[in-house]
Amino acid sequence: MRELYGRLAQARPQTVRLSFLPRAGGEPVQVRPVELRPAADGDGWSAEVPFRLASLAAEGRRRGLRGMQAWDVRAAVDCADGSSAVTSLRPLGGLLRRRALPSSRYGVLLAQPYRTASGALALRLAPGAGGALTFVRNRLDRARTRRSRQSTGEKA
Repeated sequence: MRELYGRLAQARPQTVRLSFLPRAGGEPVQVRPVELRPAADGDGWSAEVPFRLASLAAEGRRRGLRGMQAWDVRAAVDCADGSSAVTSLRPLGGLLRRRALPSSRYGVLLAQPYRTASGALALRLAPGAGGALTFVRNRLDRARTRRSRQSTGEKA
């Protein structure tokens, strides 16, 4: 989280709590709060927030999300003065890499952090073979649509 005119520093941020909001709608999944510390470059604050992707995918399935799941990532910052702020996270440059992770629950869990059109961080999860097939099918459909538009000269 970046500093805005010294206002955040005056409020003395103490903890951050991530929430994952299903892009299809619904209640967010909260992650326990962790302590914030000043960023290494002195510009803002940072924290490491451990969470398990398989647990998030399982919660999505409990909520009826089948196949590929898409989640918006938000952060709620609680300050010493009693104030709080909720914001979308902005991903840093080269940190948005797809991963295929082994999972004892699903066999394989595909995870893809990505930047939304507004620049916010979001996460796609594809648990198990069915989720992976949905992910691949969607990817092929987008490629086919792009190729079709290019051949007709249509702009996206």
